[in-house]
Amino acid sequence: MKIHLDRDAEADARSGRQTVRLLADKLEAGEELKSLERQFLAGVLRAAADSIQAPRRQGPPSKLPDGDQAAIEFALLVNQQGYSRTQAREEIADKYEVSVEAVRKHLKKDCRGERALAFVRVL
Repeated sequence: MKIHLDRDAEADARSGRQTVRLLADKLEAGEELKSLERQFLAGVLRAAADSIQAPRRQGPPSKLPDGDQAAIEFALLVNQQGYSRTQAREEIADKYEVSVEAVRKHLKKDCRGERALAFVRVL
């Protein structure tokens, strides 16, 4: 889907960029700025400052194994050893030293837990 801006909006944006660039050139050259120009540049700088965001912190990598290994372990605990789903999640959380919530999310992602349960049932 292509979004089309009307010609007036494109011209307004081009004009706004040109105005800011001209004022930046004037400021950089040390030329005297009018009061309105100073206020305008101060507003532009404040808007730029407000748009600066801290980078998102990335947490440590998961201790759960990649792929479906934990899901298969979950399914084996439930189907072959008679654990409840809650007990199986707790067992896996203890084994990999993660929270039960982390295990729940891991099993829920892409329906890993349900797919593993169905797979182990047919074995």
